Amino acid sequence: MVAYRLGRDGLLPAKPFSAISLVNPRRLLLAGDVLYVALDDRLVSLSLGSDGSLPSQPTAETRPRRGADYRDLVLVGNVLYAAAPGLLRIQAFALDQGHLPAEELSASGTALSDYISLASANGFVYAGSPGAARVDTYLIQTDGSLPDFPEDQIPETTVDFPQQLLLRGATLFVIELGDQRISAFRIRTNGLPAHEADSRTPSVERYARILIDGQRLYASAFNKGRIDVYAFDPVTDSIPEQPPLASTRADPGSFPSGMLIDGGVLYVAQAGLDRIDAYILGSDGIPTEFPSSSTEPIAGAFPTDLALGVFATN
Repeated sequence: MVAYRLGRDGLLPAKPFSAISLVNPRRLLLAGDVLYVALDDRLVSLSLGSDGSLPSQPTAETRPRRGADYRDLVLVGNVLYAAAPGLLRIQAFALDQGHLPAEELSASGTALSDYISLASANGFVYAGSPGAARVDTYLIQTDGSLPDFPEDQIPETTVDFPQQLLLRGATLFVIELGDQRISAFRIRTNGLPAHEADSRTPSVERYARILIDGQRLYASAFNKGRIDVYAFDPVTDSIPEQPPLASTRADPGSFPSGMLIDGGVLYVAQAGLDRIDAYILGSDGIPTEFPSSSTEPIAGAFPTDLALGVFATN
């Protein structure tokens, strides 16, 4: 795993300035100067240097759990929640001065809790299960733990392989990998998502990740090798059931995944190209057709996620 120092214009340098050796990092979450990383069999926390540099080894880590297959992370206060589909559980970890303990605070789920995606708001954790084809809702307890089982919901919020969950206000956006679309579900006053989507895109692609910035929704089209941009309806704030407003130039070998936006620049982890690309956004939020800058490829890197922080430069 590597770290890059952006230029004053927000563009990427060719080479990283710091690196750490980790086995198969797949999800990143940055909080202050601590970076949480999901690996296959454990979670690790890294104390970053004052310049954002990576340490030579993890600062703390959870007890290894063979086959856990950690997929997603959500931080709420002092508790980190992790989706572990291999364990059929959501694990909650109470942080110790920002770092991970060896053992979990709670482990929640059923025989169908192969959760791969998480989101949280207003005292609830939402979890997407491809096996059960639904989104489950957990009420966060006073100590940050989750109950053994999700809240009862009839009818259920059914989705076709929830690749990612993303909250924006009182709306839960879900990548439905099986139906190759993005759906939006209203969060009701009791905290449970509606059982039917209020709006959705047409079936376009098996998106890997989505990102919302202002009135634009960005989606990484993993198989088609491009970034699609959707515009929210200016009146209803819904997703129009129309093709993307714009797309970057497609490269089917690029396998775009994680994305970030900062300072008018869209950063994309191009897993198939072993690099990160940066696209300058226009005033309308539309990215350039081709990358404005790229890192040099690192053989075998296959980057799938990004984290961005502001640090002093030495």
